[in-house]
Amino acid sequence: MASRARGKQRAAATHARRIVTVFTLLGRDLSPDPERFIAQCRWLLKTYPTAIAGMKHRAGDWRNTKTLLDAFAKDGFDVFLGSESFLLAGLRNGAVGCISAIANVSPAAIDKLYREWQKPDADPQQVELNAVRKTVGQQVMIPALKQVVTYYADDWKCETVRPPLVDLTAEQAKNVIDGLKRLDFTTTGLGRSATRAAA
Repeated sequence: MASRARGKQRAAATHARRIVTVFTLLGRDLSPDPERFIAQCRWLLKTYPTAIAGMKHRAGDWRNTKTLLDAFAKDGFDVFLGSESFLLAGLRNGAVGCISAIANVSPAAIDKLYREWQKPDADPQQVELNAVRKTVGQQVMIPALKQVVTYYADDWKCETVRPPLVDLTAEQAKNVIDGLKRLDFTTTGLGRSATRAAA
């Protein structure tokens, strides 16, 4: 009985991997030889057809991402963007979404654009997302995000980062928060924003 249960668990785990496996291109730049890179991706898909369902591309260059979308999106191979800055352009070209650090503090706005990308106000929504990323991204992203969570959750235990990252200085943190305030930024479910939304 126990053996049969373990077998079912293994089968379920295998099925889940086939559905959700995503491989990430860590800053990979396609520009030196995009055709070779795409050929390598096609080899992976041919060799492991049930293991790889999609990829996250995070090189930061829209031209590279567009090259991948043109090559793979029409075949049902999921391409995730590595930044919400390209979310609208990506969705218009076959992307299935984004996997972004900014989603830790701005999930509702990103989800709204994801759901409403075909509506007339999609472009202004993208502009607002870009403004948030620019404000947070003026500093190293992870320490800056820690400061955003710390401030809006009103929980100072959140600000510490692990080596090799270092905490923002008080002035750097203030610049990030002041910039978000100027944008009238709110984030979902954290103390200050939740209180403000309920007021």
